[in-house]
Amino acid sequence: MTAAADSGRYRIGAVARMTGIALPTLRMWERRYSVVVPARTDSGGRLYSRADVARLALLQAAVQAGHAIGTVAPLADAEIRARLQDRPQALAEGRQVVRLAVVGPSLPLLMHGPEAADAALSLVYSGASLDDEPALTQAAPDVLVIDLPTLHADAVEPLCRRIERIGAALTVVVYGFTGRRILRQLDLLNVLCIRAPADITQLLRICRLAGPRTAGSAAARDVPEAPPERRFSNLQLLRLASIDSAIGCECPQHLASLISSLSAFERYSEECASANAEDAVLHRDLHLATADARHRMERALERLLQAEGTTLPADGDAAVSVLSR
Repeated sequence: MTAAADSGRYRIGAVARMTGIALPTLRMWERRYSVVVPARTDSGGRLYSRADVARLALLQAAVQAGHAIGTVAPLADAEIRARLQDRPQALAEGRQVVRLAVVGPSLPLLMHGPEAADAALSLVYSGASLDDEPALTQAAPDVLVIDLPTLHADAVEPLCRRIERIGAALTVVVYGFTGRRILRQLDLLNVLCIRAPADITQLLRICRLAGPRTAGSAAARDVPEAPPERRFSNLQLLRLASIDSAIGCECPQHLASLISSLSAFERYSEECASANAEDAVLHRDLHLATADARHRMERALERLLQAEGTTLPADGDAAVSVLSR
């Protein structure tokens, strides 16, 4: 303990370690929401009281439980505790718990660790491989996470067939080694690919964003008759993909890059349908399937930005997003 800590005051680095809040996130919360007002040293450094630390830990618990910081920051500590106590029951009554299945040599073990505890997620299946497909299908997961140390071209088609039969609303593949062509194939099939080692906290956040699947989930994944309109412009996606995040999470940048790639192929497949009469039907199906995948990723990005209390500027606004302030 430093002398400051002995006197009941803690410097920002110690507070970040004690609460688990990243330094950029802590500074952003103070600047944007005034969650605490620390004292200052003669040189301008922050000094937090024990009450400040306790409140920050409480806010961090609320955010990890799924509350947006913008909604809980104005509340008194007692109100935040009440929300945390009510959340499991509210989730059960509203059937908002996401059913999660994890398959692979290492991820199932990590998902049983304390850092994976999450009231919004229910681990309904964990196993070493996809061989027990009947049990996986019976578990009816909303999200299927597959840990694959290696993925070769001859394994892609069998993998995709199993994913389709299991019928999860979202499938995430955490891969060790594979090729770019294989990753593009999986992207087109609405499979989210993440390079290993996966950050468990961010992986769980992605799983929460998927939400519970509705009845008849297979029908919900049918290709639309017309491509849905875009929710983000190229300029907005470029800003999100290039700025430095101030919230300790790179999910917005990753999602923006994925949406940009899907939008590019969406245009390409539409042009192919117009230029090649023989394969027009095939390319039309590709175009619509890609548009559907893009639309789903856009909705996931909107949910993420909303959860973080972030508003993306319109095309004509300043070039710096609020994420980088």
